[in-house]
Amino acid sequence: MKIKSIASICKNNKSVILYEGKSCQWISDGAAIYPLFGLPKMTKENIFTMFDVPEEKQSGFYFDSKEELPSFCFSDADGGERLLDRATLSVCAKGHVVEPLKTSLGIAFINEKYLAPFGDCVNGFELYERVTKSGQVYIAVKEGFILLGIIMPYDLVNEEFVNDLNSLFQLSSVALANKQQAEREKERQRSLFAADNDDEEDEEQ
Repeated sequence: MKIKSIASICKNNKSVILYEGKSCQWISDGAAIYPLFGLPKMTKENIFTMFDVPEEKQSGFYFDSKEELPSFCFSDADGGERLLDRATLSVCAKGHVVEPLKTSLGIAFINEKYLAPFGDCVNGFELYERVTKSGQVYIAVKEGFILLGIIMPYDLVNEEFVNDLNSLFQLSSVALANKQQAEREKERQRSLFAADNDDEEDEEQ
């Protein structure tokens, strides 16, 4: 787990929420939550020191400390979780790079910056869909059987966004059709050129 990446996330959003878990503390910016494995019990002062936030700037941060974790499943295994296939593309929207994920409740997007803390996972990591009792989808990040974090989907889908995607799909379809037509024309030209060469060789013989 890259603590520097977690620090960057919290500092960029100027938000730090510290939760008390059963085996360790967890830290969040309000949209993603990460375990503080292997660290001593942290306080507000410890966190700001670790994140290199000078005292004169600390007042610009939202900080909260909670005795209980939010209402997600923080167990390494959740009987209803489902492994998600990673997307082969990302989308830049509203100044954020997001990854689309196909969940049981439709498409969901996560901000890719929240994956940065897992960049040092030796064996990589997987994304799982989990659902709260109220039916809310959230994303669990795991390395093997170990839960490494939870990410809330980015609320991106609205009529304007869907219209933009439809326009992108239509333009991409046109571009693909043009590319395929150009490739067919190139193949036709190569065939004609090869046929002309064969005719010239026959005449020479």
